[in-house]
Amino acid sequence: MVHIVGVHGIGQGGTGHRQVAEDWEGAILDGIDEIGVVLEQDFSFSLAYWTDLLSPDVRHLGPEDDPIDDGVPMSEAEAAFVVDMFTDRLGEDTVERIEQAPDEELGPPAMSPFVNRLIAELDRRNKKENVGRRLVRASREVYRYLFVPELARPVRDRVAGKLDEDTSVVVAHSLGSVIAYDLLRGGETPSGWGTRKRTLITCGSPLGFPTVRRALGFEDGTMLDPLPGVHWVNVYDERDVVTAGRGLHQEPFVIDEKVDNGLRDPHSALRYLRRTPVARAVLDCGR
Repeated sequence: MVHIVGVHGIGQGGTGHRQVAEDWEGAILDGIDEIGVVLEQDFSFSLAYWTDLLSPDVRHLGPEDDPIDDGVPMSEAEAAFVVDMFTDRLGEDTVERIEQAPDEELGPPAMSPFVNRLIAELDRRNKKENVGRRLVRASREVYRYLFVPELARPVRDRVAGKLDEDTSVVVAHSLGSVIAYDLLRGGETPSGWGTRKRTLITCGSPLGFPTVRRALGFEDGTMLDPLPGVHWVNVYDERDVVTAGRGLHQEPFVIDEKVDNGLRDPHSALRYLRRTPVARAVLDCGR
């Protein structure tokens, strides 16, 4: 029996639980089908859907409800976290230079001129618009999970409630990978979880950012804690800004798999889920 639990990340505010679950299950099965392997075991999928914890009516989530919308001003602490994420991506020298540059009339008015200049610089480097804004949204959602306990606890509870003794694979995208790792390393798993090997598949993960690792309690240059009994496969696209353009190769217990999700949206969850490394990790979990 292959039972997969999915943990989604950012960008699900306008999509309901059922639709996301159907899309994820379909993408995983498409990936298995594309490599021409017959799934010989029974297969089931469930989604740990937590976006509704951000708003009481996620189906009508709008700028006035979305806490990370471009029109919602950032607190000083949140803005500092966002700047640190850009520093990880652009380098300290570049960020210091941009900080001293004159203000320009550009970008979302709710954001500081400094953050807007960082967005513009990252877009220039990637030769594509909205890359910087995507990193801002990802950073703000990661910040909320890491520094707003009244949000983080219910999110972890929601995910933990989907895990049971039959769960063989956890597949997590974007912020979902931070949530899944945080939960698993904390041992928030059901009784009997450690009796057999499980598989964790992370896609488009921001766990490579030093800023995120520090917020999880890890000093710069140190490794993440291993997950005993868990086979960890990390899938990333070099053009995916949320991965900082790199995998988790510094962790000897993580298998990095580089993929090409195309130019349009390299951070797309469904594109990741259709890739061969995800399909093979799912198929290998029962062997």
